[in-house]
Formats: sequence, structure tokens, C-alpha cells
Amino acid sequence: MIGDDHVHNEYKADYLNTYFENLNISSKKLDWNIVIIQEIEFHDFSNCMSLLDMLEDVEFVFKYKYELRIKFKEMVELFLRNNLGITTRPVTPYTKNNRKIDLLDLYMVVKRDGGHKKVSESDTWTVVTKDLGFDYNDGYMMRITNVMYLNVLEYYYKFKTVQKGALARDMMNAAMNMDDESSSSMQPHIQPRSNSLQKNLNELARPTASDYALYMGLECSEATY
Repeated sequence: MIGDDHVHNEYKADYLNTYFENLNISSKKLDWNIVIIQEIEFHDFSNCMSLLDMLEDVEFVFKYKYELRIKFKEMVELFLRNNLGITTRPVTPYTKNNRKIDLLDLYMVVKRDGGHKKVSESDTWTVVTKDLGFDYNDGYMMRITNVMYLNVLEYYYKFKTVQKGALARDMMNAAMNMDDESSSSMQPHIQPRSNSLQKNLNELARPTASDYALYMGLECSEATY
């Protein structure tokens, strides 16, 4: 005679087998967000913008941080080389006590706190440092790391975002006026706006005197950095 315990154990075994089989199937489902992140290639800055747009969603960053961290590092390296002509700077920076600084984490925390300029003006780099899990005395290194790797990248992103919106508005206005104007009249609307935006970029991307000092000081010691 088969006891109740035996029947129970058989049922439990069948249930668990079915559960883990279903779990295995669901784990193999393709996550297209991961595919999209992994397939991004940085041929020009528009590709950088695609990745930076993703970072606007904090929950998305939290969920796909592993994939985004890899791609972000790749983007920074190519941006330094292709846009700034810098080829000797190590893309994985370290503090003086040999702790690795994660550039994606630094970017997100500084962005959360209002950007490089605001953090510098409010003198809250120590707060950024503690939020990243480092010691207070690493605040200086966080600031110069942000200057050397991320500050200009953020300015490029802001400029291109504003420029993209401005050109879209110009095109819309031109399209609305096409009944009264020829298509060639679109260019005068776009060109002055672009010149103005370029001037704003030049002003925005100009570091402060203290940033220059930090930047040059680290550049001189980069071989030991």
C-alpha cells in the first residue's frame, strides 16, 4: 500500500520539476533592451546621444546597469579620442589608494546633483564622493576625474539636444510658412540659430580657472595616474 507521504512527495517532485522547467524557459526569453544597448556603435555623436538619452531614466539605468556600464566606458573612450583627440588617458581612473572610479556612477550622481558647475559652486564634491562609497578625502579626485572625462561630454550632449530641438522648431515654422515663402527661405532661419547655439556651447564648455588648474595638474602627472 502506497502511503500518503509517498503520494505527497511524488506530487511535490512533479510540481517542482514543472516549476523549474517553466523558470528555465522564462529565463531564456530575449530582453530586447539588452540587445539594443549591446548593439549601439559610436560612429558619431548621435550614437552617444542615444546612450545618454537612456540614462535619463534612472530606473532603466538601475535595471541594466551592467550592460550600460560596459557601453558607457566604450563611449567615453571613443569620445575622448574622436572628439577631443586624447589617446593616452586611461579610461578606467583610480583614486590614489588604487580604488577604481566607475564613470557611469560618477556621471549619474553628478547629474543628479545638478551637474559639474553646480556641485563645484556649492562645494559638495565630498557629498558626491560619499554617495559613491569613497572617503571624504577623495572629493578632489572625483572633481578632476569629472573634469577630465565627463564634463565636456555632458556639455556636448546638452548642446546637441538644444540644437536638435531648435532645428526641429525652425523646420516646423518654415513648413507652416511655405505657402507664403519659398523653400530657400528656410536657411536664413536655421543659420542664425546655429551660430547662436555654437556661441553658447563655447561659453558653456569653458572651464573655470580652478578647473584648468586641476586639469593641467593631473595632465602633468598622468603617467603616474
